[in-house]
Amino acid sequence: AGACRGARVLLAEDDPVVGPVVGAALEDLGCHVTRVATGEEALGLVRAGAALDLLLSDVVMPGPVGGLALAREARRLRPGLPVILCTGYSEEAVSGQGFRVLPKPCRVEDLARAIAGELAGAGGAVAAPGPG
Repeated sequence: AGACRGARVLLAEDDPVVGPVVGAALEDLGCHVTRVATGEEALGLVRAGAALDLLLSDVVMPGPVGGLALAREARRLRPGLPVILCTGYSEEAVSGQGFRVLPKPCRVEDLARAIAGELAGAGGAVAAPGPG
């Protein structure tokens, strides 16, 4: 079933072009995708106890809840929830926050690797140490 193995992914992406493309890529990887366009919508689903295995969010979104605020609140509400942030801006702006960060645009292979790593329990780790 691909990298996702049937995982339920909440995709928060406001771009009307990027959102459907990333959603389709996630589905191709075997994910069940719920797509929202704002941090508020995503946070509402997290607060409501929606069944989620992973949060994938753009960092810069319109409205009062951006991706980083969403990630922090989601992690506070659900401490074990894996979170991946995507940004077309400087990764340094969100590095050191304890979340895996992918540059936009990202390759599907990189997305698959990040998802597999997060679902395997590497939640929050930016780079897992290699063997030896």
